Amino acid sequence: MRFFKGYPGVPDPQPGEDRLSGEIPLRAYQHCEPFLAANRVGWLLYPPVDFSIQWNGVDVFVQFDAIEEVVKLDRVFLPGFADFWIDNTDQDLVDAMPPFLELFPERGVLQVWTGFFVKTDENVSTWVRAPVNRQDSTAYKVLEGIIETDWWTGLLFTNIQLVRTDEPIQFSKSRPWFQVFEVPRALHGAGPRPQLDIVEDLSDFPSDFWDGLKETANRRNSEKAGSYRVISRRRGRE
Repeated sequence: MRFFKGYPGVPDPQPGEDRLSGEIPLRAYQHCEPFLAANRVGWLLYPPVDFSIQWNGVDVFVQFDAIEEVVKLDRVFLPGFADFWIDNTDQDLVDAMPPFLELFPERGVLQVWTGFFVKTDENVSTWVRAPVNRQDSTAYKVLEGIIETDWWTGLLFTNIQLVRTDEPIQFSKSRPWFQVFEVPRALHGAGPRPQLDIVEDLSDFPSDFWDGLKETANRRNSEKAGSYRVISRRRGRE
């Protein structure tokens, strides 16, 4: 995955972090490796600027922290971005200048640009979603999407659905708002899925499965909590 920074002020992507900035229970951090593994998948993206959004149920209003003016949203560009884009791109790319926020016809739905473009290897796409296992706001939700960034050259974006009205929603450069990771196209393409193998009858379960299940049960009953994490981390070092 290769990120192209389209706006100079946007913070660099950061690896997903298992601690969630210290906002997880101690027992989860000590023992629950599946939870931690999900947290650290891919890359965390941060807003390119500090800003707030407010929705009254019909119209959406935007205010950048560095600017006093409140703007009714239709299509809004990042502060100072127009001059930056024109000065640093070819003349025939002026019309391709990406908006930061764009209001969709659907009620309360916005398209949001991350400030980046991204490219991936052939047959690898980019999954964009809210940060894993974080609930920073109940005022909006991130609508997950998968972009075929192996062939499509464009902005790395996603959509958000506003939920709460008449309350400012604050976005800060210090708090991640999206998490992205690579996903094979074979898992989401319109073509046939990889063949799924289902064993229907217990009598057909292979012996190595039963042996593994016994080993798991013995480990859970005889070892300290967190043995899964110990083995997983050991495998990661091999």
